Amino acid sequence: MANSSAMATGHFLGDSGTFSNTIYTGYSSVPAGDTVVPFLENDTVLGDVDEHFNGDYLNEETILKMARAEGFSTAAIGKVGPTLLFDHNDRADKPARIRSWSTTQPAPRTAFPCPTR
Repeated sequence: MANSSAMATGHFLGDSGTFSNTIYTGYSSVPAGDTVVPFLENDTVLGDVDEHFNGDYLNEETILKMARAEGFSTAAIGKVGPTLLFDHNDRADKPARIRSWSTTQPAPRTAFPCPTR
């Protein structure tokens, strides 16, 4: 999660507060098992933490969110948790294409259309 937060925002780890795969939230996260130090590599837990911090627990804009705001089509493919960080506000109206999977299961065999030149 620390690497993803840095790549998603272009900021150092201290800017976003994500130093590991867990974060001290100061409240008990129910989806994480009622802990104040939830494991963030879970889209449901990440959504809960993000919602608690007014939709922006990173406190930084992400590159995919900025690109989408400028009218670009965006997509991110990767594992659960880190992939959602690239456009962590992409849970409600699904404007970006976020595809993630658990590392305990094989990657999906879904083909994504690529534009041709």
